Amino acid sequence: TSEECIEKYFGSISQEFRDKVKEISELKAEVEKEISEELPTIIKEKIELEIKSKMVELETHIKALSDFKNQLRPALEAELSGPLGALEQIKNEMPDSIKKQLDGQIDALRKVTDSIPNMLKGQLDKHVSDLEHNIEQIKTCSESLSQYVKMMGVATGKGTIGEEIVYTTLVNNFKDDTFELVSKKGGYSDILVKESSELTEILIEVKNYKNEVPSEQVEKFWRDLDLHKAPIGCFISLGSRIQGSIGDYKIETRGNKIGVFLNVGIFNTPGGFEDGIKMAYFITRKFSQALLRMRKESLEEDELRKKIDFIYKEIDAIKSQIDRISKVGEELTKISSIANKSIIMLNEIYAETQKRISSIFT
Repeated sequence: TSEECIEKYFGSISQEFRDKVKEISELKAEVEKEISEELPTIIKEKIELEIKSKMVELETHIKALSDFKNQLRPALEAELSGPLGALEQIKNEMPDSIKKQLDGQIDALRKVTDSIPNMLKGQLDKHVSDLEHNIEQIKTCSESLSQYVKMMGVATGKGTIGEEIVYTTLVNNFKDDTFELVSKKGGYSDILVKESSELTEILIEVKNYKNEVPSEQVEKFWRDLDLHKAPIGCFISLGSRIQGSIGDYKIETRGNKIGVFLNVGIFNTPGGFEDGIKMAYFITRKFSQALLRMRKESLEEDELRKKIDFIYKEIDAIKSQIDRISKVGEELTKISSIANKSIIMLNEIYAETQKRISSIFT
């Protein structure tokens, strides 16, 4: 029956879909307590605070080293002035021959004394230079962070950054699949997963909004599926709920299309964003595999049905030929009966004729 056929080919898939929805519901219940919709802002503020703290600490070290460097030469000179003065006094009290020898030794000692601050100064200058280089790097990072924050305030910039995060995560974790960034092609956006022997084509759209993702973006997602002729899509929000009766997660169908929606911002543990992205695509991938399997089974069923139809046609043709043979047999039977009757009649005529001939000659 049609009900049995539906159950045979779609029952397991429907159950698998229901199981996945149940798994997501259970997962949501576990992480709901830790949801923080302000997570991106908290991360940004924490990074900026750490950078400022490091800069203050490094600048304090540089100032201390610079002060030490500037004070080093006077301190050494003061420390050595006593021994040098004593040597000068001894020298003046000795004969000229010894004075000359001591003059040479004192000059050598002064050269060594003069070279000590320069050696230390060179070493200190290197450390100061390294520290200044580190400060420049921190300032560069701070500027990059500032540019990132500004870019995050623009919808296009947020989408581009989000795509790169999602794209990198997917490429690194699903190496058997082929991903393509299609943001710059014909007005399309986001990521396309190429059709393969294991998957149908999949469209992945990434949204990064400070407030809830508007329902217009959900409608655009369904239009993009039609535009790409993709049977299934994955809608990822990087930190905010999704309007249009979606919320933080939902699996929805529209016509013959399937959409998997997930706000990965609910995974606010270390590495949670990446885990959320992997989970969203994993669920979508399972639906894609099931859909492809259904297609193959449908094609196999069509081929079987065609073969059965062909056999039925051949059987009908054979039956028609058998019917014709039967009719010919019936005609032959009639002809045989007529022939037998004709032979009997001929025998009777022959016998009667023989009698008449015999009577003539007797």
